[in-house]
Amino acid sequence: MQLSLKKGASVKIISGKNKGAIGEVLKVIKEKDLLFVKGLNLKKKHIRSKGAEHGTIVVIEAPIHRSNVVLYNPSCTKNP
Repeated sequence: MQLSLKKGASVKIISGKNKGAIGEVLKVIKEKDLLFVKGLNLKKKHIRSKGAEHGTIVVIEAPIHRSNVVLYNPSCTKNP
């Protein structure tokens, strides 16, 4: 199935913990039908310490399957 969502498009989350949130697509992985949305589906990643550097915890966007988002048009009054 063809993926019509592209980088920079506005999308609305229709399922999951961020349901109803609107964001911008940062990256699309067509092979797995995944996309990254700016500021949504945030996960903590633990970075291991290396030598003199201390380990840290970084917050990153995790991928969302395309079936959980819909294209959002702010000018349209009837959006899902």
